[in-house]
Amino acid sequence: MAAVSISAQNTRLDDAEATTDWGDIGGGTGAGLETDFLYQNSNCIARKGATSARGFYLSDNVNTDISTSTGTYQTVMFKAICTTPGLLESQATPGWFLSIGSGSTTSTQSSDYYTYEVHGNDTYPIDRSWLIVPIDPNIASHRDSTTGTPDLTNADYFALEYDQTGQSKSPNQGLDAVDVGAGLTLTGGDAGDADGVWQDFSDADWGTANNRWGYVQENNGIFSIYGMMNIGSATATVFNDSDQTVIFPDGLFAAGFSGITVDLQNATNDVDFASIIYKGLGSETGEDTRPTFTVTSTSGSFDADLCTLDTFASVTFTSACTWTDGTISNSGLVTLAEADISGTSVLTSTVAADEGAVFDDRTTTAATDLTEYTGCTFSQGTNAHHAIRFGTGVDDNLTLTNVAFNGFSGTDDVNGSTFRFDATSGSLTLNLINCTVDGSAATTSNIGVDDAAGITVTLNIDPVTTLVNVKDDDGNNLEDANVYLRAADGAGDLPFEESVTSITRSGTTATVTHTAHGMNSNEYIKLQGITDKTEDNNGAHQITVTGANTYTYTTTDSGSTNYTGTITATGVTIYGLTDASGNISSSRTYGSDQNLTGYIRKSTSSPRFKSFTLTPTVDSSNGVTVNVRMILDE
Repeated sequence: MAAVSISAQNTRLDDAEATTDWGDIGGGTGAGLETDFLYQNSNCIARKGATSARGFYLSDNVNTDISTSTGTYQTVMFKAICTTPGLLESQATPGWFLSIGSGSTTSTQSSDYYTYEVHGNDTYPIDRSWLIVPIDPNIASHRDSTTGTPDLTNADYFALEYDQTGQSKSPNQGLDAVDVGAGLTLTGGDAGDADGVWQDFSDADWGTANNRWGYVQENNGIFSIYGMMNIGSATATVFNDSDQTVIFPDGLFAAGFSGITVDLQNATNDVDFASIIYKGLGSETGEDTRPTFTVTSTSGSFDADLCTLDTFASVTFTSACTWTDGTISNSGLVTLAEADISGTSVLTSTVAADEGAVFDDRTTTAATDLTEYTGCTFSQGTNAHHAIRFGTGVDDNLTLTNVAFNGFSGTDDVNGSTFRFDATSGSLTLNLINCTVDGSAATTSNIGVDDAAGITVTLNIDPVTTLVNVKDDDGNNLEDANVYLRAADGAGDLPFEESVTSITRSGTTATVTHTAHGMNSNEYIKLQGITDKTEDNNGAHQITVTGANTYTYTTTDSGSTNYTGTITATGVTIYGLTDASGNISSSRTYGSDQNLTGYIRKSTSSPRFKSFTLTPTVDSSNGVTVNVRMILDE
């Protein structure tokens, strides 16, 4: 690698080191160079104020394109000061305003410009400091007035004007270097060189007099940032910083102008934050001027621990990210992409109604234990949004552990339900283990699920495990033993010989109407009493739940399409073969202890064992483990 390097996405229109290309507005002594107060390099352009509106402007005759066609190079970075703000008229008068336009020369003021009433005696900061004022002239909502028809593809007029209640004794109004740009990029670090830190951004900008683009300022260890801070690129980059405070002030810029981008496209890129507070001061009213936080690519790694993101427009992670034991508050959509946010609080999200505070857009191909959410807390913001919205590719069983939900609706299929699922077909079981709702234990009554898009979601609260371990006669784990366990009576949660209203078949799909069946997708059902399709009778069929009163299973495409007989159904909790460890198990929620009955068999191939009868009881709080040693039968 190499030493840390900072590059600026910036064009300097004028460095204010000479009066060339500067013109005056109003009467009195014209603008000149000032060395007693300045921001960049050795001089600034300054002028005295009076009781009539005056000012000065840059007309560089370059005709800079700062329209939206330029992409991010459209924000003008003004550095401006009033050393006697008490002399200004109020902001509304206006007292102190900036303009951007076209069609000017150093001897002719523009007649086509946008005006921005920036400050007055009632709003100028009490410390009388230099102000960084980023303005994107393409944003109509930021403009206070329009004169003529400004042409932003040929901008050549950048002005400071002011109106005072009294005459100043010496130059008191100043403009320094005028820039157009987007932000800074940091690359390099490590392998014998120091890792990148936030101080590097400040040293390159505020700390270098000839630069001072205005993107980063530092005050008492707090970094104030305008523009996008990019960490990493195709160039190898290591960044490692902790215990900092970074703020993103509001401004007259476009959505997405300020923020942080972490680029992980290089496999050696490694970015680490610890105990850092990132605070946005922008507003989502009108143009959303809150900062954004975006991680791109997955080749490198990004890890943040005990960090805070507050008041961000959006947060986007990739699967190469961890944001653990932190806080994301008062912010827009968090796109997860399988990032690890365990232990993080996602609080008072500002997403719209029916959106999720977190959007999980993964694709599942098997039952998934979502450990990346373990220990998280979610609280609802002003709008009726969901805690987590799962994308269209999530259609397999999920498990969430130790997650707290506060303020969400326990009603299904409404804006504000705890969860939203976008998949349009299929079914899944959502297991919630040790989860809480508003401080109380989660139940099927206080957790709401919006699965109206088409998938059927079954809630399984605090499931317990039924485990059967089978060993051979020598005490070795026995693989491929057939284990079957069903409800033994009607005392538990599993249906026991319950009447089935109907079974209809279309192709190979049989649909069972079974009122309040209480079963979950991927569990098994034993059917009895079918008289006209005997191959389905007494079998254990794996089901897909399609509603509280219906489920389907796969059968053959022959025989009856409307089954006859006095048909009953019994729930089966285990049906299958033991694995290489001799185990087979299932998990579900039981409201009371469940009596089971069944068997273990292995007689189709050598070694063969005698059948073993099982009659365990599942404890509704602790589950059950059954250990069996088989007797050889050959």
